Amino acid sequence: MEKRVAEVAVPVPAAKCYCYEIPSELEGELEVGSAVLVNFHGRRLVGWVIGFRHAEIRGVKPISKLIESKPMFTPGMLKFFQWISEYYLSPLGLVINHALPVGVVPKERENCVLVSEPETGNEFSRRIVAYLNNRGRETSVRSIEKKFGKDSLKVLRRLSASGHVRMERELIPPKVRVKFGRWVSFLCEPEEATAKQRSVLRFLKERGDAPIADVQGALGVDSSVIRRLEKKGAIRSYLKEEFRDSLDGLFLQEEPPRSLTSEQTRTLDHIVDGLKGGTFEVVLVHGVTGSGKTEIYLRAIEKALELGRGAIFLVPEIFLTTQFTSSLFNRFGPVVTEYHSALGAGEQYDAWRRVRDGEAKVVIGPRSALFVPMANLGLVIVDEEHERTFKQSDLTPRYNARDAAIVRARHENALCVLGSATPSLESYHNARKGKYTLFDLPERIGSSKLPSVTLVDMRKERRVLSELLKAKIQERFEKNEQTILFINRRGYSNYLQCVDCGATIRCPDCSVTLTYHRVSRVLKCHYCGFERRPPEACEGCHGTHLRYMGFGTQRVEEELHRNLPDLRVLRVDLDTTALKGSHLVYFRKFKQREVDLLLGTQMVAKGFDFPFVTLVGVISADTGLNIPDFRSSERTFQLLTQVAGRAGRGAREGEVVIQTFCPSHYAVEFSRTHAYTDFFSHEIVEREALDYPPFARLASITLRSKHAEEAERLALEISRRLKSSNISILGPAPCVLSRIRGYHRYRMILKSKKDMLIQRVIREILPEYANGSDGRVSIDIDPIDLL
Repeated sequence: MEKRVAEVAVPVPAAKCYCYEIPSELEGELEVGSAVLVNFHGRRLVGWVIGFRHAEIRGVKPISKLIESKPMFTPGMLKFFQWISEYYLSPLGLVINHALPVGVVPKERENCVLVSEPETGNEFSRRIVAYLNNRGRETSVRSIEKKFGKDSLKVLRRLSASGHVRMERELIPPKVRVKFGRWVSFLCEPEEATAKQRSVLRFLKERGDAPIADVQGALGVDSSVIRRLEKKGAIRSYLKEEFRDSLDGLFLQEEPPRSLTSEQTRTLDHIVDGLKGGTFEVVLVHGVTGSGKTEIYLRAIEKALELGRGAIFLVPEIFLTTQFTSSLFNRFGPVVTEYHSALGAGEQYDAWRRVRDGEAKVVIGPRSALFVPMANLGLVIVDEEHERTFKQSDLTPRYNARDAAIVRARHENALCVLGSATPSLESYHNARKGKYTLFDLPERIGSSKLPSVTLVDMRKERRVLSELLKAKIQERFEKNEQTILFINRRGYSNYLQCVDCGATIRCPDCSVTLTYHRVSRVLKCHYCGFERRPPEACEGCHGTHLRYMGFGTQRVEEELHRNLPDLRVLRVDLDTTALKGSHLVYFRKFKQREVDLLLGTQMVAKGFDFPFVTLVGVISADTGLNIPDFRSSERTFQLLTQVAGRAGRGAREGEVVIQTFCPSHYAVEFSRTHAYTDFFSHEIVEREALDYPPFARLASITLRSKHAEEAERLALEISRRLKSSNISILGPAPCVLSRIRGYHRYRMILKSKKDMLIQRVIREILPEYANGSDGRVSIDIDPIDLL
C-alpha cells in the first residue's frame, strides 16, 4: 500500500536520507524544514524533513514527534545545504546539523549501568569497573571515554556482551529554550498607595510595560511593593518572551556617512544597480588597506534594507565582529545582530530566531553566520575574502565560506561582494577572466598614504630585534605614537636542543618539537596540548648543555622589556586571550592609548584601524616561506601586506620595518612596494605551469591510524583503486606532520581540470569513504592546508 511519507535527513554519516510514515495527528503539520524525532536503528534522533513523496509503507517507521512548530530552514536554504552536501561530500543531515545553533535540538546520550562485577579481567578493565561501581548510577559512555581513552569502548562492549554492563540510550532535552521574563503593566490608580508604590505607578505610566527587574533596579524597590500593587489591582504581571541580545547595552551613536571618492562612488553605484535589478552577481572590490571598503559595504547594506532585503556580513575572525558591529549598529540600529560561537548558547539561539522571524535584517559574524535563516536575502559581503579562516578544515562539512557565500547568493538571486587588499589568486583570476566584476581602489582615502617599507637583512644581524627596529620603536615612543610588532609564533622559544648531541625534546604523540613557554615554565605541543617540564639533562646523552632555540612572542616581549624598559607592552596571542572577550579588552586598551606597543600573532594583522599607529615591525617575515605548500608565497605576501596596512591609517605617516633572511624573495619584495598586481602576474605563471588552482581542482585524502603500517596500507589501497580514473594523483606519502595526537597520517592529492569530476570519481570508486563514515579517512575538497 502506498502512502505519503516524509523524507528525513538524519545527522549520521550516511549518503542517503530516509523515509518515515506521517502519523495522522501530524498530517498537515509538517513542511520542509520541520524538525522531527525519529527512530533510527534503535536510536532516537532528531532529523529534518526535506520533502514528501508517495511510497510503499511496509516496514516504514512512523515519525515519533514534531520537535519545533516553525520550520528551521526554508526550501531555498535546503537547496543551499544540498549543494554543500554534494560538493564537499558531506552527509546532508550533518550539514543541516552544523547550520543550526548549538543546543537547539535534543541529543541522544548513551549510558552504561553496572549490573554485576566480573570475576576476571585485566587491570584496565578492573579500573573501569571500579569507576562504575563508585559512581553507583548510570554513567555516560562519553565521560568514561574522556577519562580512560578510546580503548575503554572495547572494554564496555565486552562487559555488555557478558551481561555485566547494561547499555541504555537517553534523550537529553535541548540545552536552550525560549526565555520568558515577568513584566508588569499599569491598570489603574488605587485609592491608597505608599510613596514607593506611587513611584512604581508613575514609572509604568511614563514608560509603559516593563520587566519587573528593570522597575526594581530603576527605583530601588523590592518585590513586596510589586506584589501589593498587584493585589490592589493597580498593576498586572505577566510572562513575556524575551530575547537574549548580545548587543543589549550598546549605545547608539549617530555616525554620519563619510564622503566618497570617485572610485568608491563608481563601485557603489554598480552594487546599487545590481541590488535594484535583483539578479545574482559577484563583485570583487580590490582596495588597498585604508581605501574605504567598509563605507562601501555600509552603504550597500543601507540600499538593501531600503529595498526590503536582508544582508549577511562575513568577517574572517570572531574578534573582528566588534568593531564592525559598532559601525553597523550606529548606522542601522536594532535590525543588526551578531552570530558566532563565542556567544552564549541562549544569545546564539535568540539571534538565530530573530533572523528567522524577520526581526533582524543585518547579520555579522564569521563563517557560521552564512547559515542564518534569513528570508529575502539581498546582499552577502565577504570581507578579507582571502583569509584561510573562511575554510573549515577540521570538521564536517569541510567547506569554504567564501565559495559557499557565492553559491547561497546565487540561489537567492542576491549580490555577493568580496573585498580584500590582497585577494586570493582564485578570486582575482576569476575577476580578470570576467567571471566576477572587478573594481579597484588604488589609494587610501583622505590624506593618508600607504606606509613606506624598509627591509632589514637579518643575515647580517644575530639578534631578535634589529638595531633599526629598536631605534624606530624608541622614536615612536618619544613622539607619543604607537607601534605594532608582529611575529607568527607564540611561546618563548621554538624548541629545546642538546648542544652535545643535537637531540631535541619532541611531543610523544605528534611529529613536532615542543615549544617552551616561559610564563608557565612548560614545554608544550601546539597540536595536541601535551605539556611537560623541561628536563635538567638530555634524555639521550645525559649532557647538561641545553639551549633554547628560536623565539616566539614571549621571547620578543622579554627583549622589549630589557632594551626599552619604559615601553608599555601588551602581548596578544592565544595564551593571553584564552578567556572569553579578553582580546576585545586588550584591543580597547590599545585604541585608548593605554599601551605603547602591541605585540602579537596573526590577530594583530587583521582589520583593526588604530589611527595613532605609525610603525609596524615584522620580526620574522620568512616563517611561512619555509612551509612546503604551493600557497606559501601567496600567504607570505598577503600577511606582510596586511600587517603593513595597519600603519599610517590616521593623519600621521606610517612606516614598516620587515626583518627577513630572504630579502630578495619576490613575495617579500612585492610586499615592500604594496604591488599586488605584480605579485599576481608572477605567481599565476607558476600556478599554471604546475596545474595548481585556479587552473585545476584539488582534493586531499588523509588516512590516519594508530599504526603507521595500517595508515600506509590503506593509503596504497585507495591509491590503487583511484588509478583507474582519469584524475591525477600525487602520493600517497606521509604528511609533513606525519603524526598528530598519536595518529600516523598519510596523504594523497587528487587533481582535475573539470569541475565536480573528483567528487564523481570518489562516489563511484570509493563509495564507502564518500560519506565520512570511516574515521580513518577524511576527504577535503579544495583544501587550504596540505600539512
